Amino acid sequence: MTYSEIFLIVLQVVGYTAATVVTLALLWGWFIAVMVLRDMYEAKTLTKPQFAGAAILLAVAFAVDWLINQTLFRLIYWERPENWKEKISERTKRHKDKDTRRGAMSRWLRKHFLGPFDKSGSHS
Repeated sequence: MTYSEIFLIVLQVVGYTAATVVTLALLWGWFIAVMVLRDMYEAKTLTKPQFAGAAILLAVAFAVDWLINQTLFRLIYWERPENWKEKISERTKRHKDKDTRRGAMSRWLRKHFLGPFDKSGSHS
C-alpha cells in the first residue's frame, strides 16, 4: 500500500467522521426547533404563516430522523429499529432503563441533548 493510498483512506475516514458530526448537529438543531415550535403551538402564540413553516420543518425533521435512525443510529446502537416508524426519541426511551451499553448511551443522550430542551419532560 502506497502513501497516497493511505492518505486517501485517512481522508475518507476524516470526511465520514465530519459528515456524521454535522448530520448529528443538524438533527439536534431540528429537534430544538421542533420543541420550541411545539411550545409555541401549545401556548397558542404560533401565527398561521409560522404554522405553515412549522409544518414543512416538521415534515423534513421527521424524514431526516427516520433516515438517520435507519442508518447512523443502526450503527451506533448496533441494532435495527424496533419497527419501521420508530423515531430516535422512541429508541432512546426504549433503552434508557436497561443496564447495557445501549441504555447508558440512551441516558447520556437524553440527559445532555434531549431533556434540557423538552419542557414537557418526555425526553428526560
